[in-house]
Amino acid sequence: MGKCTGLRHVEGLDGQIPPAANVADYLYGYAYSVSATMQHALLACGEDLTRENLMKQAASMKDVTIPMLLPGIKLNTSATDYYPIQSSQLARFDGNLEAVRQRLTNDQ
Repeated sequence: MGKCTGLRHVEGLDGQIPPAANVADYLYGYAYSVSATMQHALLACGEDLTRENLMKQAASMKDVTIPMLLPGIKLNTSATDYYPIQSSQLARFDGNLEAVRQRLTNDQ
């Protein structure tokens, strides 16, 4: 699987993270992922930054990739399905990502 691109993004934030912060805390990765998802939705809005358009963009994501997700894991939403992540995969990280087992999707 290789080097985690999301980790490279977080490492690039050096100096912007409070000195006492523990970057190994999973909440930093979660917050980074939520922020990347929000950024995608806002960019998709273009110049129309209304609540209605933001909700429309957030509810119509198709195969969106964000840095902290494993390769192959994509965000998809629709007007009837707001749950963006439909698959998961266990991986081991020791500087590089190594898949532990095959990807699981919500239909398995």
